[in-house]
Amino acid sequence: LYDINQEYLSISPIIFEENLISSYYQPFGNFSEVFFALNKDDGTSQWTWNDYIRTGIQHVRGTDRIYSNGNSLIACSSHDNYSIDMESGQTIWATNIEDGDPRTSMFEELLFHTITYGTAPYGDSTKIIVRPVGMGEWQDVFQVNKTQSFEVNFEPPAVYISQSQDTLLIFQNRQIDLLTYEERVDLYCYNMTADSLVWFKPEFTSSGGSNVRTPLIEEDRVYFGGKWDFICLDIPSGEELWRHNFYHTYLSSNFLIYNNSIIVNLDIGDLIAINKNTGNVVWTNVALSGCCTELRIYDDRLYFGNDKLFIVDPSNGKLIYKFDSPNPNGSFRTAVIVDIEAKRIYKSDRIYFMCFELPE
Repeated sequence: LYDINQEYLSISPIIFEENLISSYYQPFGNFSEVFFALNKDDGTSQWTWNDYIRTGIQHVRGTDRIYSNGNSLIACSSHDNYSIDMESGQTIWATNIEDGDPRTSMFEELLFHTITYGTAPYGDSTKIIVRPVGMGEWQDVFQVNKTQSFEVNFEPPAVYISQSQDTLLIFQNRQIDLLTYEERVDLYCYNMTADSLVWFKPEFTSSGGSNVRTPLIEEDRVYFGGKWDFICLDIPSGEELWRHNFYHTYLSSNFLIYNNSIIVNLDIGDLIAINKNTGNVVWTNVALSGCCTELRIYDDRLYFGNDKLFIVDPSNGKLIYKFDSPNPNGSFRTAVIVDIEAKRIYKSDRIYFMCFELPE
């Protein structure tokens, strides 16, 4: 990636036409994150980008801050947002957001960001803003202020289109009392079209904490991850349909739907599938990996990395394949992308960016 005597982190790779787009950075390094494009057949460099509008060291650092839209890559660097042409590596637009939070979300042609005023990551006030993915200006959507001694912080919303074609936003307000370190989470459903609150769930999670991932929406249901529990609600009514408790085990990875199951990876290493209609456990694979990279499903196989790269059958949780990096100091703690047609896996091992033949 840069220097084979150093380790680097990368965003999740994106396939664009004949190229792969990714990045490299060091969390405490002395240079800004560099985005790059490689030819996916031979790995030759096509372009690099680090055209940040702020001085000093800048990072994007995450899958929940990177999106592709047509030929543009949308990247969030807390205070800044960028659109990068994936063909040329040139900046399409860049905006500066004072007090911007780390994460964003995107729905069709809308990009959502959050701002928190005060001591990051919590503050006296927090709000959601939105802009077109193409050219356009940021607009305020919804804002709340600190209540009592609890500092506030919105996470970006998931979007649901109602039967009347209204745009509903579902998002959380993570809060903390900085004197006692007591936490709590409120969940909102806000009608952006009508500028009205549909429902509100105060102090919603059992632990007071939560997973920072954007809620997952399928049909009329929303799935939300607390720190220790996983919850399903009916969106139009706000009724809680079921809740599964992991009993003091952190849930920090992403979660995804496969057929009738929701698959999650707990920080202790348990890979679990939950029935999306009942909340009951379908299968468990214990202590497989520990806290992992993004879970990804391609062609009925589940892929994720830790020190090793794992391939699992998502229907039953059984391990199909696992392997180490061919580099003695490599580690697969970055997300994977699979090209099913070419039968290839693309992944960084924190030292090299590599292409593997897809196992049968």
